[in-house]
Amino acid sequence: INYIAGGGSDRIETMALARRAVQPGQRALIVDDFMKGGGTLQGMVDLMKEFLAEVVGVSVMIATAKPEEKRVKGATSLLIMEGFDPATGKYLRDYGGQGYGEGSSWTRGQAWGLYGFTLSYLHTREQRYLDTAMKIADRFAERIPEDGLIPVDFDQPAEPAYKDSTAAAIAACGFLTLNECLGTDRYLAAAEKMLSALDEKDCDYDPAHDELLTRCTAAYHDAEHEFPIIYGDYYYIEAIWKLTGRELFIW
Repeated sequence: INYIAGGGSDRIETMALARRAVQPGQRALIVDDFMKGGGTLQGMVDLMKEFLAEVVGVSVMIATAKPEEKRVKGATSLLIMEGFDPATGKYLRDYGGQGYGEGSSWTRGQAWGLYGFTLSYLHTREQRYLDTAMKIADRFAERIPEDGLIPVDFDQPAEPAYKDSTAAAIAACGFLTLNECLGTDRYLAAAEKMLSALDEKDCDYDPAHDELLTRCTAAYHDAEHEFPIIYGDYYYIEAIWKLTGRELFIW
């Protein structure tokens, strides 16, 4: 298909995929590394429509703040990039993402990085991805609190002590998968500590309730904190399956 390139440009690009690559009715999650105007992502959405596939979500690792109006609608970004000179690419400043503030350590962002770079290594065997995953893992592991419950941001004030159990569940998956890549138990204790804390202090196993994890937080400065987020439950279950050796690997 032809699509309009992102970044406010009217340049026409071409995107192609083999017919047998996607079957009608399949569900597609579109993930890209970077978005400026959203044209490429919208092209991916349109391409999936050509295959009669259902797009269940669109996400991106980093999106620019400008232009505010993107060509693709409903995309979720891990980080908003505003701290680079648009002309030279020079680094200007750091941002807190959905954490406490500039230069702080938003835990779910760290967890995504840990698991994401681990999976990138798993699929490519690029050593630089493994090195990055281990750097994130080592730093995350040394900052796990004594009670095993993960705050929204490792650098947030002592009070209010907001928790984000999605960060713990995602990081546990990352730790366990990284162990598989390394062929060791290097991060097993860290994963088990967080999962045990979730099981004992943050899980609602009442069959009358839909959720498992009860203290998830989207962003530190949001008005609401510590509520169920469904993908937190998914990663919690995935991590337990990894521990039992019954994992259904979908990534």
